[in-house]
Amino acid sequence: MRAARRAPWHAVVVLASVLLVAGCTGDDAPSPVDTPSGEPDWTATELIEAVSAQEDDEVLRSVEGELAYQDVPTPARFEVVDISADDQATTLVLRLTYLGDGDLQVSSTYLSPDVRLAHDVRGLALQVPAESIRYQPTLAALSTAPEETVECLCSDLSEQVDAATPFLFTATFPALDPATRSVDLELAGFPLIEDLPVDRE
Repeated sequence: MRAARRAPWHAVVVLASVLLVAGCTGDDAPSPVDTPSGEPDWTATELIEAVSAQEDDEVLRSVEGELAYQDVPTPARFEVVDISADDQATTLVLRLTYLGDGDLQVSSTYLSPDVRLAHDVRGLALQVPAESIRYQPTLAALSTAPEETVECLCSDLSEQVDAATPFLFTATFPALDPATRSVDLELAGFPLIEDLPVDRE
């Protein structure tokens, strides 16, 4: 069972190695790299959809609170489903469950560092306290078309939360030091989740 669900996570980690990558702060300008021969010929969208389609009942840790920067209180629970790492990248999988009644349209700022920044996930970060390092999601160019912008290598944020349908979200971060065995997780508006185990391939 463990090996069966690991394949999609690994696919996204492989993708991170063939796309352009920003530094730990997310502020550096990325530069393109070539796709190594022999890697699966999948698009970023296909890989992200493959991860988002997964179901998993395992939960490493959970935290309850309210989604950040919303016009009305939006009680929710984030569950950490998986943090997997290899020498190329680190992949985080979260499940968001709306704790209110029915469904609700929400602003896409709930993982942002600022109320004005829609569709921004820099309010999400991994900390390694022993090394005084804070990692933000990897930035990647998902297309070579001139009109494309550099985006986060992660799932699209849902703007519809439904009590009956938890939302699975994945984000890719830079590779951790091989000696790192646990991390802390920042989620905008929620308490810090400390000492999360890192699953290494």
